[in-house]
Amino acid sequence: MANNRYNKPAPAQYQPKQKVEQKEVTLFFSNCLVCGKKITEGYYGSWENGGTCSKTCEQAQELRRPTFIKET
Repeated sequence: MANNRYNKPAPAQYQPKQKVEQKEVTLFFSNCLVCGKKITEGYYGSWENGGTCSKTCEQAQELRRPTFIKET
């Protein structure tokens, strides 16, 4: 095979890789939809306009949600 630029190996990279610092993401939560308690760690249940803080509030929010029943 001929000795040309296409069959030569790429030159080795001897420089150390740059370390990329990743910033931690900050999440902002709204207050509980039922009791208004401030949520700091995360929602118990997520809804379209916010979330709930506990199982009790989640059950109350489910009762608030309208149910669409098709009449026959």
